[in-house]
Amino acid sequence: MVEKKKSRLNLGEILLQITSLTSGQLKDALGTQQEKKMMKLIGEVLIDKGYVTEQDVVTALAIQYGYPYIHLNNYHIDTEVIKLVNREFAEKHKIIPLERLGNILTIAMASSFDKTAIREIEEKYGYKVRIFLAGLEEIEEAIRRYY
Repeated sequence: MVEKKKSRLNLGEILLQITSLTSGQLKDALGTQQEKKMMKLIGEVLIDKGYVTEQDVVTALAIQYGYPYIHLNNYHIDTEVIKLVNREFAEKHKIIPLERLGNILTIAMASSFDKTAIREIEEKYGYKVRIFLAGLEEIEEAIRRYY
């Protein structure tokens, strides 16, 4: 996997720039996260509170980590590519294979933090991985549609 250069801005700062999120809302979400000792990421808390959308968070993550963002709803995936990764693996790691070119498998995933999934694809399936970020709901819908 080719490592991307991470932005110096944190997720909250990016969301403040690209959405209508206010600094007060961000502080509220951070407070909620700390008060309740939540195991949720700040993006999840912001979505739960209705301050931003899932698409906002995925777009911000794409900016932060330098991965391209893809809308899966209008993307057609060849059935031969789907067969390259089994359904259980796709469901467990919230990924969907998009295309294969030689030994490079392009996948969409909801979180670029799942280094285990990337490593397993490289080791178990023998592919180098190219990542696109997509919304979790879009990935889950694609898994239902294609598997």
